[in-house]
Amino acid sequence: MTPKEFEQIVGRIISIMVKSGDEVVWNDKIPDPDNPKQMRQIDIAINHDGLKSHIECRHHSAPQDVKWIEELIGRKLSLDAFAMIAVSSSGFTDGATKKAEKHGIFLHTLTEYSPEIAHTWGRQSKLEVGYYGFHPLDIQIVFDELPQASLQEIVSAFRIKNEFIDSIFNELKYGINRNDEIMTFPYDLQVEGNAGNMVLLGKSIEKVRIKATTYFMKEVVELPSLMMFSRSSHDYQDLARVERSEVHNSEMIFAGSKVKIQIDIAKILNIESNKIFSGHIDLALRQKTQIPEIKCIGSADHEISLYDVGLSVSDLSGNTL
Repeated sequence: MTPKEFEQIVGRIISIMVKSGDEVVWNDKIPDPDNPKQMRQIDIAINHDGLKSHIECRHHSAPQDVKWIEELIGRKLSLDAFAMIAVSSSGFTDGATKKAEKHGIFLHTLTEYSPEIAHTWGRQSKLEVGYYGFHPLDIQIVFDELPQASLQEIVSAFRIKNEFIDSIFNELKYGINRNDEIMTFPYDLQVEGNAGNMVLLGKSIEKVRIKATTYFMKEVVELPSLMMFSRSSHDYQDLARVERSEVHNSEMIFAGSKVKIQIDIAKILNIESNKIFSGHIDLALRQKTQIPEIKCIGSADHEISLYDVGLSVSDLSGNTL
């Protein structure tokens, strides 16, 4: 984990712990109170009730010593911070703890445990992400009038239109999700939709007709890594737990009865040809929580590829290539 990733995880943890209406900003920039033309960087800022608290993070192998705490004391005064919070991945020395307590610097530790140790803590949460696969898949492109080009030239031009291919697969997904008659899979689906002002080889595409045999599948994701976010003081207290999969870039953060979930769709599904995220997510949590806050990322970071697709071309008059 890089220092940047460490800061971002801390930011996500803080965002679930603050009260409603508070704003948590990663990598914030503020004018120096003594020199407004000079911008100062804050790892994480909490904006609450017109005040700004600062969080500074250190992802090092050794416990943080009194020197860093003294730097944060000066930084708090210099930048007029309402509160200064230090978060370390390796804890703090005894001297650092004493100095922080005397000068009002709040210390927290985010500790990562190995999957082997995490496994001994009991059953971990997991998630299941659904996706649709389509095979065989036939696509008919309907132009206003046929281009002066061969079918092979049209196919080649079509295959590099990634946004158009994405829209076709989304039409398939929405067609399935809206169809209450679909009870079992595989299912033979036919969808016709507008092309959204798409132009190919200088000619406007009016419609797209799609026929596909649809399959519904699930990818089960385990979250083997465990991180604990704790108050580092004499009244040591665990505040939040993070269950995480580095491979899938996905995590669940638990703080009391609240849970915040981040899912990287592209990493989880490792999306291949003729597949798309269905929008279905099933959670198996190891504790009772409020309704989870779920954020999906990565779904637009991949290009859906086509495999063994039948492509035909016609115009509005019924002429074909």
